[in-house]
Amino acid sequence: MSSRRVMGNPARRLVELGEDGIAFMEFALLLPIFLMVVLGGLELANLTLTNMKVQRLANLSADLISQNGVGGNQLSELQIYDILEAMNVSAQPLDMKGRGRVVLSSVIGTDANNDGTSERQDFVWQRFDGGLTSARPMLGCWSDHENVVLPSQRRLSPNEVIYHAQVSYAYEPLIGGTVLQWLDLPVTVTKTGAYRGRTSSYRSVLVTPGYEAKSDCSR
Repeated sequence: MSSRRVMGNPARRLVELGEDGIAFMEFALLLPIFLMVVLGGLELANLTLTNMKVQRLANLSADLISQNGVGGNQLSELQIYDILEAMNVSAQPLDMKGRGRVVLSSVIGTDANNDGTSERQDFVWQRFDGGLTSARPMLGCWSDHENVVLPSQRRLSPNEVIYHAQVSYAYEPLIGGTVLQWLDLPVTVTKTGAYRGRTSSYRSVLVTPGYEAKSDCSR
Protein backbone atom coordinates (compact mmCIF):
# COMPACT_ATOMS: atom_id res chain seq x y z
CA MET A 1 0.00 0.00 0.00
CA SER A 2 2.76 2.38 0.92
CA SER A 3 4.64 1.69 -2.34
CA ARG A 4 1.53 2.55 -4.37
CA ARG A 5 1.17 5.76 -2.43
CA VAL A 6 4.77 6.71 -3.15
CA MET A 7 4.45 5.93 -6.86
CA GLY A 8 1.24 7.84 -7.12
CA ASN A 9 2.50 11.00 -5.48
CA PRO A 10 4.21 12.52 -8.59
CA ALA A 11 1.11 12.07 -10.71
CA ARG A 12 -1.07 13.54 -7.94
CA ARG A 13 1.23 16.54 -7.63
CA LEU A 14 1.12 17.10 -11.42
CA VAL A 15 -2.68 17.18 -11.33
CA GLU A 16 -2.59 19.58 -8.41
CA LEU A 17 -0.37 21.96 -10.37
CA GLY A 18 -3.21 22.68 -12.75
CA GLU A 19 -3.03 24.18 -16.21
CA ASP A 20 -0.68 27.00 -15.18
CA GLY A 21 1.87 24.60 -13.81
CA ILE A 22 1.73 22.40 -16.89
CA ALA A 23 2.17 25.42 -19.15
CA PHE A 24 5.20 26.49 -17.14
CA MET A 25 6.74 23.04 -17.48
CA GLU A 26 6.13 23.05 -21.23
CA PHE A 27 7.75 26.48 -21.49
CA ALA A 28 10.77 25.28 -19.52
CA LEU A 29 11.14 22.29 -21.81
CA LEU A 30 10.80 24.35 -25.02
CA LEU A 31 12.92 27.31 -23.90
CA PRO A 32 16.29 25.80 -24.94
CA ILE A 33 14.92 25.00 -28.40
CA PHE A 34 13.41 28.48 -28.72
CA LEU A 35 16.68 30.12 -27.72
CA MET A 36 18.62 27.96 -30.16
CA VAL A 37 16.31 29.00 -33.02
CA VAL A 38 16.47 32.72 -32.14
CA LEU A 39 20.20 32.84 -31.50
CA GLY A 40 20.87 30.64 -34.52
CA GLY A 41 18.85 33.04 -36.69
CA LEU A 42 20.86 36.00 -35.42
CA GLU A 43 24.13 34.15 -36.04
CA LEU A 44 23.14 33.17 -39.58
CA ALA A 45 22.03 36.72 -40.37
CA ASN A 46 25.34 38.13 -39.13
CA LEU A 47 27.30 35.50 -41.07
CA THR A 48 25.34 36.31 -44.22
CA LEU A 49 26.09 40.03 -43.85
CA THR A 50 29.78 39.21 -43.34
CA ASN A 51 29.79 37.10 -46.52
CA MET A 52 28.19 39.93 -48.48
CA LYS A 53 30.66 42.50 -47.17
CA VAL A 54 33.68 40.30 -47.91
CA GLN A 55 32.41 39.69 -51.46
CA ARG A 56 31.92 43.42 -51.97
CA LEU A 57 35.46 44.09 -50.78
CA ALA A 58 36.85 41.50 -53.21
CA ASN A 59 34.99 43.00 -56.16
CA LEU A 60 35.92 46.55 -55.19
CA SER A 61 39.63 45.86 -54.75
CA ALA A 62 39.83 43.87 -58.02
CA ASP A 63 38.12 46.71 -59.85
CA LEU A 64 40.43 49.34 -58.38
CA ILE A 65 43.65 47.57 -59.36
CA SER A 66 42.29 46.72 -62.82
CA GLN A 67 41.89 50.43 -63.57
CA ASN A 68 45.64 50.94 -63.19
CA GLY A 69 48.79 49.12 -64.16
CA VAL A 70 47.90 48.96 -67.84
CA GLY A 71 48.26 51.35 -70.73
CA GLY A 72 49.27 54.80 -69.60
CA ASN A 73 48.32 54.21 -65.98
CA GLN A 74 51.09 52.71 -63.90
CA LEU A 75 50.02 51.46 -60.50
CA SER A 76 52.42 52.52 -57.75
CA GLU A 77 53.19 50.99 -54.38
CA LEU A 78 51.69 54.09 -52.79
CA GLN A 79 48.40 53.49 -54.63
CA ILE A 80 48.38 49.86 -53.49
CA TYR A 81 48.84 51.04 -49.90
CA ASP A 82 45.90 53.43 -50.41
CA ILE A 83 43.73 50.67 -51.87
CA LEU A 84 44.52 48.32 -49.00
CA GLU A 85 43.79 51.05 -46.46
CA ALA A 86 40.51 51.78 -48.24
CA MET A 87 39.63 48.09 -47.83
CA ASN A 88 40.27 48.36 -44.09
CA VAL A 89 38.01 51.40 -43.80
CA SER A 90 35.26 49.95 -46.01
CA ALA A 91 35.31 46.68 -44.06
CA GLN A 92 34.36 48.26 -40.72
CA PRO A 93 33.17 47.01 -38.30
CA LEU A 94 35.12 43.98 -39.55
CA ASP A 95 38.74 44.00 -38.40
CA MET A 96 40.50 43.26 -41.69
CA LYS A 97 43.92 44.18 -40.32
CA GLY A 98 43.75 41.70 -37.47
CA ARG A 99 41.34 39.00 -38.69
CA GLY A 100 41.45 39.38 -42.47
CA ARG A 101 43.70 38.83 -45.46
CA VAL A 102 43.73 40.59 -48.83
CA VAL A 103 45.65 39.05 -51.74
CA LEU A 104 45.96 41.14 -54.91
CA SER A 105 47.32 39.43 -58.02
CA SER A 106 48.07 40.42 -61.59
CA VAL A 107 48.33 37.49 -64.04
CA ILE A 108 49.28 37.45 -67.72
CA GLY A 109 48.97 34.86 -70.44
CA THR A 110 52.44 33.96 -71.77
CA ASP A 111 53.13 32.77 -75.32
CA ALA A 112 56.51 31.16 -74.73
CA ASN A 113 57.09 29.75 -78.24
CA ASN A 114 55.32 32.43 -80.30
CA ASP A 115 52.67 30.10 -81.72
CA GLY A 116 49.77 32.43 -80.96
CA THR A 117 48.54 30.62 -77.85
CA SER A 118 49.56 31.00 -74.22
CA GLU A 119 51.36 27.94 -72.90
CA ARG A 120 51.29 29.20 -69.33
CA GLN A 121 49.97 31.99 -67.11
CA ASP A 122 52.45 33.98 -65.05
CA PHE A 123 52.24 36.41 -62.17
CA VAL A 124 53.09 39.98 -63.09
CA TRP A 125 52.97 40.92 -59.41
CA GLN A 126 51.25 40.00 -56.16
CA ARG A 127 50.62 41.91 -52.93
CA PHE A 128 49.38 40.86 -49.48
CA ASP A 129 47.92 42.53 -46.41
CA GLY A 130 46.24 41.50 -43.14
CA GLY A 131 47.05 39.29 -40.20
CA LEU A 132 45.19 36.15 -41.32
CA THR A 133 48.28 34.56 -42.87
CA SER A 134 46.73 31.09 -42.60
CA ALA A 135 44.47 31.99 -45.55
CA ARG A 136 46.57 30.66 -48.41
CA PRO A 137 46.39 32.36 -51.84
CA MET A 138 43.97 30.50 -54.10
CA LEU A 139 46.15 31.23 -57.13
CA GLY A 140 49.29 30.21 -55.30
CA CYS A 141 52.21 32.39 -54.27
CA TRP A 142 54.08 34.32 -56.96
CA SER A 143 57.50 33.38 -55.52
CA ASP A 144 57.07 29.62 -56.00
CA HIS A 145 54.34 29.27 -58.64
CA GLU A 146 55.24 28.91 -62.31
CA ASN A 147 51.87 28.29 -63.97
CA VAL A 148 48.87 30.03 -62.45
CA VAL A 149 45.59 28.12 -62.51
CA LEU A 150 42.68 30.56 -62.68
CA PRO A 151 39.16 29.82 -61.38
CA SER A 152 37.05 27.64 -63.69
CA GLN A 153 40.26 26.65 -65.52
CA ARG A 154 40.16 29.90 -67.46
CA ARG A 155 42.91 30.31 -70.06
CA LEU A 156 44.25 33.76 -70.92
CA SER A 157 45.19 34.81 -74.42
CA PRO A 158 48.80 35.88 -75.05
CA ASN A 159 49.50 39.13 -73.16
CA GLU A 160 45.98 39.19 -71.75
CA VAL A 161 46.08 40.50 -68.19
CA ILE A 162 43.64 39.69 -65.41
CA TYR A 163 43.50 41.29 -61.97
CA HIS A 164 42.39 38.98 -59.19
CA ALA A 165 41.52 39.85 -55.58
CA GLN A 166 41.05 37.34 -52.78
CA VAL A 167 39.61 38.53 -49.48
CA SER A 168 39.46 36.19 -46.47
CA TYR A 169 38.08 36.90 -43.02
CA ALA A 170 38.08 34.83 -39.81
CA TYR A 171 34.46 35.17 -38.76
CA GLU A 172 33.93 35.99 -35.09
CA PRO A 173 30.65 34.40 -33.87
CA LEU A 174 28.19 36.54 -31.95
CA ILE A 175 27.40 33.83 -29.40
CA GLY A 176 30.31 31.43 -29.60
CA GLY A 177 31.02 28.75 -32.15
CA THR A 178 28.31 26.29 -31.05
CA VAL A 179 25.78 27.34 -33.70
CA LEU A 180 28.39 27.24 -36.47
CA GLN A 181 29.47 23.76 -35.39
CA TRP A 182 25.86 22.60 -35.17
CA LEU A 183 25.16 23.84 -38.72
CA ASP A 184 28.59 22.71 -39.99
CA LEU A 185 29.42 26.19 -41.32
CA PRO A 186 32.95 27.43 -42.07
CA VAL A 187 34.53 29.90 -39.67
CA THR A 188 36.67 31.53 -42.39
CA VAL A 189 34.91 33.44 -45.17
CA THR A 190 36.80 33.69 -48.49
CA LYS A 191 35.56 35.55 -51.57
CA THR A 192 37.20 36.51 -54.86
CA GLY A 193 36.79 39.08 -57.59
CA ALA A 194 38.47 39.33 -61.00
CA TYR A 195 38.59 41.90 -63.80
CA ARG A 196 40.42 42.02 -67.09
CA GLY A 197 42.92 44.80 -67.69
CA ARG A 198 41.48 47.84 -69.41
CA THR A 199 43.97 47.44 -72.28
CA SER A 200 46.22 44.64 -73.57
CA SER A 201 49.32 46.53 -72.41
CA TYR A 202 50.51 45.88 -68.88
CA ARG A 203 53.05 47.47 -66.61
CA SER A 204 54.65 46.37 -63.36
CA VAL A 205 54.12 48.23 -60.09
CA LEU A 206 56.00 51.52 -59.83
CA VAL A 207 58.42 51.68 -56.91
CA THR A 208 57.57 54.39 -54.37
CA PRO A 209 60.31 55.43 -51.91
CA GLY A 210 59.26 54.75 -48.32
CA TYR A 211 56.59 52.21 -49.29
CA GLU A 212 57.96 48.68 -49.19
CA ALA A 213 56.28 46.21 -51.54
CA LYS A 214 53.95 43.91 -49.55
CA SER A 215 54.97 40.91 -51.62
CA ASP A 216 55.76 38.37 -48.89
CA CYS A 217 53.25 35.48 -48.90
CA SER A 218 53.98 34.63 -45.28
CA ARG A 219 53.33 38.02 -43.66
